[in-house]
Amino acid sequence: ESYLVLENSWAREKVLGDMNVTERTGAVVIAVVRKNKPHPNPEAEFAVLSGDILVLFGSHMQLDRAITYLESGQEPNLKIGLIP
Repeated sequence: ESYLVLENSWAREKVLGDMNVTERTGAVVIAVVRKNKPHPNPEAEFAVLSGDILVLFGSHMQLDRAITYLESGQEPNLKIGLIP
């Protein structure tokens, strides 16, 4: 799954490590594509910019949660569907 970071996305101008996408949603950011250049396995210090495409890996539920989180910053209910 991929997610395009827009100007109004909550994730814009945030650092991957600060967002804790995997911990909060179960999905993993496996790459970021910026200006058609892939950045595989991005470091925690990687800053997300408008126009970036985040490449995500996870179950359907985890991906849905990640998209909601990246768009709005709203944390999903972590008790359902995550690996213990």
